[in-house]
Amino acid sequence: MHVDAPTMILLTGGIALIAALSLANEWRRGREPAIGLWSIGFACIAVGSSLSISRLAGWYVAGIWLPHGMLIAAHACFLFGVAEHVGVRPRRLWLTALLPWAICYLLPADMGSAPLLVLVNSLTVSVYALACALLLLRFGDGSANQRMLGGLFAFHGVVYLIRAALVGVDGAFVNLGRFEGFAVSAGLFHGVFVAMLLALLMISAVRGRRESDLATLAHNDPLTGIYNRRAFLALTGKALSAPAPRQALPVAVLLFDLDHFKRLNDTHGHAFGDRVLQDFAATVRDRLPGEAIFARLGGEEFAAFLPRMSAKEAAELGWAIVGAFAEERAKGIGATVSAGLATAAEALPVETLIEAADTALYEAKRRGRNRVEQAPAVTSSAPSAYPLPGQVTRAYHCA
Repeated sequence: MHVDAPTMILLTGGIALIAALSLANEWRRGREPAIGLWSIGFACIAVGSSLSISRLAGWYVAGIWLPHGMLIAAHACFLFGVAEHVGVRPRRLWLTALLPWAICYLLPADMGSAPLLVLVNSLTVSVYALACALLLLRFGDGSANQRMLGGLFAFHGVVYLIRAALVGVDGAFVNLGRFEGFAVSAGLFHGVFVAMLLALLMISAVRGRRESDLATLAHNDPLTGIYNRRAFLALTGKALSAPAPRQALPVAVLLFDLDHFKRLNDTHGHAFGDRVLQDFAATVRDRLPGEAIFARLGGEEFAAFLPRMSAKEAAELGWAIVGAFAEERAKGIGATVSAGLATAAEALPVETLIEAADTALYEAKRRGRNRVEQAPAVTSSAPSAYPLPGQVTRAYHCA
């Protein structure tokens, strides 16, 4: 198969350069380490592709050894970038795969050592590509972009394994200096194809991650990681709307408010106050059932929506949370929380339950804090008859 090798190589280099610049531009917007590493990887391919043309002039080191090394370095950058992208801690040990290629520099600078160089290059690139695929498919978020990127890396790695297996086969690598051999020609086509798709999928993965992060910021509290008020109202409203409510009833809402939080902030500083909020969110999250909806409504106020939970069960849960958080005093937090509980056996607007729970919470503060107070069951027959101070009934206290 006749291939215009210089044209194919320059095409690969041009695609890699465009990819490097595009990813660098994406990196400039968000400064994500993964994008910067991928950009450097494509820059290595662009430089290596340009240098490889010099082998036609008989320059072994600049035209063969160094471009092969740039390709390995590029895939090392890809692997470290993928690790950053999926949240896996990169390992310095991964760089040891560069050593066999570096040792190849000690080989005689002639075509006789080329097969060994091709073997080392192919195996190393394959290991890096397959490692990228493993990280994306095992530790990725499962998005279509990441699955496709992982699949492409897997395909790329398998192709390079086959390339390594062809070393020594007649006609596969006839003359690296003149780009002769069917494996060389196939590799040139593969390089153009993979460079283009990798660039597209990496940029798509980056933008997909950013869209996901924006959605998280829109619905989650940045300090504690739980839902914010907007998401809480939307999710509970969905749970209480037809035809869902029968599946959710009875329902309960626990409203929490940290005691003397302003004084705690003024005494220990806002950084300490932030840690208290995070610790409280973790305390609640560890004790809520999986179907509960938990949110920070604002400041030091939190709410938990509890579908299919009786008043007694919700009260017991509330006391368990209050008691567990009070025990944190021994760990140096020195904070307590009060809670108000509202329940309903029918589908009502969650705002109605929150208002009833808020009145119960006020009563808990009035009665000394660090406790749970329960409002009378809320019904649609008297939606405006919210409990008033003095009408709140004490919740079951669990030892």
